[in-house]
Amino acid sequence: MLWLAGGALAAACATRPSPLPAPVATGLPSDPCRVAGDSPREADTVVVAASDSAFEPALYRQRLATPVRVDCEGRRLPELATGWSPDASGRFWTLVLESGAPELADAWRTRAAVLRWAGIESIVPLDERRLVVGFALPADSLPRVLADAALGVPRARAARPVLVVAPPAGDPRDQLDRAVDLVQTDDPALLDYARQRGDRSILPLPWSRTYLLLVPDGGAGVGDVVGADSAAFRHALARDAVRADARGSEPPYWWEPATGCGPPRAAVSTRRSSEVVYPRDDRVARDLAQRIVALSPAPEVTARGLDNAAFGAALRAGGARAYVLAVPRRSLLPCRERADWPAGSAVVPLVDVRSSLLARRYAPALTTDWDGTVRAPAIPGGPP
Repeated sequence: MLWLAGGALAAACATRPSPLPAPVATGLPSDPCRVAGDSPREADTVVVAASDSAFEPALYRQRLATPVRVDCEGRRLPELATGWSPDASGRFWTLVLESGAPELADAWRTRAAVLRWAGIESIVPLDERRLVVGFALPADSLPRVLADAALGVPRARAARPVLVVAPPAGDPRDQLDRAVDLVQTDDPALLDYARQRGDRSILPLPWSRTYLLLVPDGGAGVGDVVGADSAAFRHALARDAVRADARGSEPPYWWEPATGCGPPRAAVSTRRSSEVVYPRDDRVARDLAQRIVALSPAPEVTARGLDNAAFGAALRAGGARAYVLAVPRRSLLPCRERADWPAGSAVVPLVDVRSSLLARRYAPALTTDWDGTVRAPAIPGGPP
């Protein structure tokens, strides 16, 4: 494969070594991505609780370091890489690391599917610090995919402050009575309870999830539930069908156009059920699926919830009448997100949803990344 070290690219790079890129400036006078925290102290830990799975990416990402991170405004900020520069074509980017370029290349070569989704065709370490990454398509700025956790490696040292999950509570409202710094939720009942208490700041996070209706190619679909005014349809769903902070989904949509991801997955099943399938534990997906069934002119259409494993298998098989699922509103790795979609599926965007942080007074700061993931900013002088 092209990402193996050596060959013509390695020879060319060896004879014409790229100059070290200048370090990327990080000294921003203020942080527009800051979403919480008026505490003057530097915390070693931030205790968080979540009434849904929205916080899981933050917990996962804090254990990994990626070449760069992309903040909420799309700026590329150093992490493993202290600098970067393109060649004249914009396809080959030289990353400058503190050390460990060969080790990073070796780790990436074990992730063939990730490299394919990312459009990475070659990985060539020039020395201990420089790594040349070749992409299938040119780019005028460093590809954001290099911030995806799928290209991360374990941190050599624990990042500080550490996000620590609070013990579960039988009633989510109990978390507000405990010494929990932050509660992340999209539950309107919990948000109303926090407003009544009056001792927590309610901080809306960026719109981070988009719910879609996928209709496999060749199926009967659910009939004309959208109507002539698709924007009005989406707005009505957000207002009437969803028990969360939602709005009618808004472009741009990362799945348009569907290019650069290779051959689409063909449906395994040729038989179509009459079911609109959704993940059972996702209450927003359930609400949307039930509303679509209620609006469908086809009387035999029903809604069915499946556990996550069964839903994934059903999606890959492509045998349902339609699917309701959540995807990231912004995706660092779009080809991964659509890898299991049946080929030729019609994609109908429904609603965008966001969570909020319920922050106690003097809670430590958090920031958000470009894809909406929450993170604790590194303490000055700590590891990246």
